[in-house]
Amino acid sequence: MHRPSLSARSATALSRFIADTFVDSLLARSGLDPSVVGEIGENVRRRFGEREEKAEQDRQETASERVLRLFRAGKLDEKGISAAMERGERAFVLEAIAMLGGIKASAVQKAFSLASPKGVAAVCWKAGLPAALAHQLQLRLARIAPGDAVKPVRGDYAASEKDLVWQLEFLGA
Repeated sequence: MHRPSLSARSATALSRFIADTFVDSLLARSGLDPSVVGEIGENVRRRFGEREEKAEQDRQETASERVLRLFRAGKLDEKGISAAMERGERAFVLEAIAMLGGIKASAVQKAFSLASPKGVAAVCWKAGLPAALAHQLQLRLARIAPGDAVKPVRGDYAASEKDLVWQLEFLGA
């Protein structure tokens, strides 16, 4: 237990052994109600289960880590962003747009938080995403009313490049 290089797996096994030994020692005592000992044992096992669950959650990739991994592998693309949008993975989508566009994540966050149709369109344009996806992102993640959203025109962005650049500057991209 005092080894400096105790692995996580070994520590978990050791903790379970100690917990089981503790519960067995309680069972061997006279005068303790067996239901109390059983409850203690259950509480100990539940707490270890909660700790293992938290450790597993801590090991899961954050949205930023996943975006960076996919970007480095050349697999961060429209299809992945669209699928993440369908699953409601807002953090991933916003990080992905920032990464693909080479713009500040805070600017992307601002566009979506303000529910700015032109702002969302501009950051999506900068990221190289198609106008149809930008339209869906406005509706689903920025929660922009359909009548206010910037719709694609013949498959392209409705705004001029000058207007899109102005929006990016306004957002601090």
